[in-house]
Amino acid sequence: PTAILRLRRAIGLRGPANARNRTLDMVSLAEGFLAAGEVDESRKVTAQATEQIDQLASNRLSRRLNELRQRIG
Repeated sequence: PTAILRLRRAIGLRGPANARNRTLDMVSLAEGFLAAGEVDESRKVTAQATEQIDQLASNRLSRRLNELRQRIG
């Protein structure tokens, strides 16, 4: 899907100074994979986002990631 391609591109373009937005994009990408039925890809991207979130202080991001983990199972 187009959304997945655009999110992958956005993630690749964001530098270290945009870590929070990059991680938000990763969560959106994982949600997109889940919606497309690609559970393994969703888990993979979720794990990558989880690694990034430890360095960030964002309640909103943490909440979205936790909700995604629950949906994946």
